[in-house]
Amino acid sequence: MIGCIPGLPIRHMLETDKYKLSMGNFVFNKYPNVRVKVKFFDRNQDHLGYMAPYLQEMVYKLCQLRMTPGSDKFLATQTYLSDDYVEWLMNVTYQPSEVKIENVNGQLEIMVSGLWHEVMHWETHLLPIISQKFMENKVDVKDVIESTKEMVARVNEWKLNLILMGLRRRAADWVEDYVSYSLKDCPTLVGVSNAYIAWKYNMSLVGTIAHEMYQTMAALVEKPYMAQYETLKQWAEFYKDQPSMLVALTDTYSTQAFWQDFDEELANIYWSLREDSSLDPFVFGEEAIHQYEKRRIDSKTKLIIFSNNLDLRKAHELQLAFEKYFKKVLPGIGGNTTNCFSPTFKKPNIVFKVIEANDMALCKLSDDPGKEIGTEEAKKPFKDHYKLNR
Repeated sequence: MIGCIPGLPIRHMLETDKYKLSMGNFVFNKYPNVRVKVKFFDRNQDHLGYMAPYLQEMVYKLCQLRMTPGSDKFLATQTYLSDDYVEWLMNVTYQPSEVKIENVNGQLEIMVSGLWHEVMHWETHLLPIISQKFMENKVDVKDVIESTKEMVARVNEWKLNLILMGLRRRAADWVEDYVSYSLKDCPTLVGVSNAYIAWKYNMSLVGTIAHEMYQTMAALVEKPYMAQYETLKQWAEFYKDQPSMLVALTDTYSTQAFWQDFDEELANIYWSLREDSSLDPFVFGEEAIHQYEKRRIDSKTKLIIFSNNLDLRKAHELQLAFEKYFKKVLPGIGGNTTNCFSPTFKKPNIVFKVIEANDMALCKLSDDPGKEIGTEEAKKPFKDHYKLNR
């Protein structure tokens, strides 16, 4: 079978985020034999275990998905992807054995295991399915229409340089489709992270590197604490002819650790920073200006992306605060564009995180304690090296 599968909220194999394509390309070409385990985390502890049988059914449906004719033409427009990786994508299929789903005392447990590049896209296919099931019967069409109309008005009024990142925690597939279509002609819209939406509506596909790259690198270097620096170096070398790919994610092992590794050479190479887990994005923005000054770099030559649970108003405030100090301020907004329509029901706070690579336990040390993962043993090399007191 190809294309849409009846009853499956994922409408196309390309319904994934750009950062999965860019990271998949990197891993496919540089680390094709790395094996990982990726775990589902429900930060709200919403007792989603009841979904287990439904999700098992969805896994089997996802395994029927194939690329459709013409997908290769779209992928060919993504010039950062190697020909070999595009060929692999055109023939890729999922295996149900890669995913284990259980209801454990009412909590949903999911573990994805396999070769890194082969299992990477499970996250961006399973999370929207879980989110849509969670929001089932909680979203009114009229609310979506009215809220989207207001969203378009605010983006135009405030001239927001908006990136739509609404795939993973969307209320429903049709909601992301409607919101994206409604916003696509806003003059300041930068683009969308969902590759299928970008293809469907001829929108710019925008994406960055994710925490999993920095995390997994810890198992691929001589010492775990070298992971962040090596990721920044290797990514820059691999995508040296694609400057738009050079966006540095700042908080895998804490922002404090990032500034220790982001030396003058790297700061000159990377054209943008992305803040995703700091405790205060305004404080981060001020610190970024200061850190560029220390490295004798004019921050006005750089971009800055804020993407930590923003809504439109906070995005507007950040853009106003820093547009004089950076070449461009780019707010990236996810669920607060595609799952913000029901004041009665909270949206899910769900993620997948890589927890193991080549049998080595991994961690994430966020500025936000709620986003940390990993054992104390896995965290210790980073805490010691970066002198983190936590």
